[in-house]
Amino acid sequence: SEMCIRDRSTGVNPRREMALAGLRRGYDVVICGGGGMGASAAYWISKMSQGRTSVLVVERDRTYTKASTALSVGSVRHQFSIGANIELSQFGTDFLRNMHELSVDECVPEVNLVEGGYLFLASDDGVPVLKQNFQTQMAAGVDASFLSPEQLEERFPWMSLDGISAGVVGNSGEGWFDPYLLLAAFRKKAIEQGVTFADAHVVGMEQVEGGKVRSVYLTENGRGSTTKIECGEVMNAAGPWANEIAQMVGVEMPVRARKRTVFVFDCPIAEQVTNCPLVIDPTGLYFRREQLGPSGLFITGLPPNPDPDVHDGDLEPDHDMFEERMWEVLASRVPVFENLKVVSSWAGYYEYNTIDQNGIIGRHPEVSNLLLANGFSGHGIQQAPAVGRAIAELVLHGEYQTIDCTPFKFERFAEGEPLIEKNII
Repeated sequence: SEMCIRDRSTGVNPRREMALAGLRRGYDVVICGGGGMGASAAYWISKMSQGRTSVLVVERDRTYTKASTALSVGSVRHQFSIGANIELSQFGTDFLRNMHELSVDECVPEVNLVEGGYLFLASDDGVPVLKQNFQTQMAAGVDASFLSPEQLEERFPWMSLDGISAGVVGNSGEGWFDPYLLLAAFRKKAIEQGVTFADAHVVGMEQVEGGKVRSVYLTENGRGSTTKIECGEVMNAAGPWANEIAQMVGVEMPVRARKRTVFVFDCPIAEQVTNCPLVIDPTGLYFRREQLGPSGLFITGLPPNPDPDVHDGDLEPDHDMFEERMWEVLASRVPVFENLKVVSSWAGYYEYNTIDQNGIIGRHPEVSNLLLANGFSGHGIQQAPAVGRAIAELVLHGEYQTIDCTPFKFERFAEGEPLIEKNII
C-alpha cells in the first residue's frame, strides 16, 4: 500500500516492549533469546495457536548490535549432504519468497532476496563426495547442475580453474538476503500477534522434582533484583550462548561461541564478473558479489585456523587473516582480484556445535519442557523459518507435523549418532 514505509526498526512498541514490572506472573512459553530462532518460534507459536498460547521472548541486546543474526552474511543454500538440512533450507527459501506471510498493516516486508546460487568447487580428491552429495540433492528436488571443468569455464570465464576437477552450481533457490530484515519482520509480526518481548537478561531457572523448569529469573541488565516468571515451556534460543542457558538447569550443550570475520573488497576491473554466485573454494574460502554496492564490491570469508572459543564482547575483526591466508587464494582463483582493495570488515558470532556442526532441535530428554534450537554452525538464519515452525509444532501438537526434525535430536550425541555433513575438498 502507499502507506507502507520500509524501515529497519524492529517494531519496538512501548506497550509490548515491557519493563519487567509490567510482565505477567507467567507465560505458556518463555523463549530465551530474541534473534532469528527465537523470533521465528514466537511468530509460529502465536500464529498457530491464534494467540491463545502466551509467549514471552527475553532478549538482552534489544538493538541486536552483537546478535549473530544481524551480523550474519545471510545466505541460503540447498547443497547439503544430509536430507533433513536440505528440507529445512528449502522451506527457508519458500518462506523468503513469500514474505506477505509477515505483513503488518498491509506492508509486505522486504528481505532483499537474491537467488544468486552457490557454486561448490572440488579438487580431484573432492569429486567423489561432490558427486555423492549431488545425488542426494537431486533426490531431494534441489535445482542444481553438476559441471565439468569445460562447462565451468564456459559459464564462468573470469575464473581460473587451476586444481579444479568439477563443480556444482545452484540454479535457483539458493543465494543471499538481509537477515536483519527477516528478524525485524518476524519480531514485528509476532508482536502484532500478541507476543511480548522483554529487554532483559535470563539469570537463572527453577526446577521441580523430575527436572521440569517451573520458572525463569530475569534481571534488567544482568545485575540487580530478579523477577520470577513462571513458564509452561522454556526455549533455548540463545545462539552462541546456548550453553550458559542450558547450565542453569544442569545441562551441558556442545555449543561454543566462535568468531567469523567478513571482509568487503572493491575490485574496479571486475566488470566481467557479473554472474558471480557464492563460490566455495576447496580451501574453504568463500566469496560472492555484493548486489547492493557499486559495481565491483565483493564479500569474502574463511574459517580461522586456529579457531578458538571466544568470550562475550570479542568482535574485533581478524585483519591479518586477509593478507596472510586469503588474498593469494582470491587472486589465483579470479585473476582480476589481483587488483582488489579491502574497504571494510566486520566480525560476528558463530554458534559452533563442537561435535558435528549441525543444529540441535527438539525437547531435552530429561528436562522435558526445555525446547532446544541451538548449534546451527553457520546455517541458522536460513533454517530459522522451518525450525521455528518445528518448535511450534512440538509445543502445540506434541510432535513434528511438517518436516521431521528427529535426526537433530539432542540424544544423538549420547547414542553415538552424530550428523556429519560431508564437506567438499
